[in-house]
Amino acid sequence: MAVKGVSIGMMNKRVILSYPTVTTDDSGGREVTYSDHAPVWAFVRKKNGYRSVEANMDGSEATHEFFIRNSSVTTGIEKKWIIKHDDRQFIIQDIEKISDIRPYLKITVYERESINESDS
Repeated sequence: MAVKGVSIGMMNKRVILSYPTVTTDDSGGREVTYSDHAPVWAFVRKKNGYRSVEANMDGSEATHEFFIRNSSVTTGIEKKWIIKHDDRQFIIQDIEKISDIRPYLKITVYERESINESDS
């Protein structure tokens, strides 16, 4: 499958791939923190956006697609990882290898933002 409309020159956003680390405290509580893995160049495309309060979940999600070069740095990326971009965090939903000819990955993500209750 070709990357229609995406070229290496369009990958002009510096993003950071980060992986989760789970720690457990003495009382059994778990905390997830993210450690930076590597900075990479990406083309970022906003796919859609919506507000949701379904299932007692307040917030807004915007789905984006990040196109990056597939390389040794991107080996091992998983759905539990995040992408940091412009002081925002995007949770990886899907990773798709686009082409064998052009080694690109299309990473579909979502961003979660909390709603300020005083705005309601």
